[in-house]
Amino acid sequence: MDRVTAYVLLLPEFGEERIVAESDWTPSHLLAFVYESREWLVDLGRTSELSVAAELPNPLGVTR
Repeated sequence: MDRVTAYVLLLPEFGEERIVAESDWTPSHLLAFVYESREWLVDLGRTSELSVAAELPNPLGVTR
């Protein structure tokens, strides 16, 4: 972890506000961001790598 990288876990839509069991609290996607030129940009390669490692679908589709 460093000051120029951020990771965001996206949770699935649970509908109405309610208490969610820990087993239901599973991320649906993961995004990696990198801070460059005073902007936060999606890091396509890192997002793809981390999604595969976490066994989550790649939110960006198929990347090579």
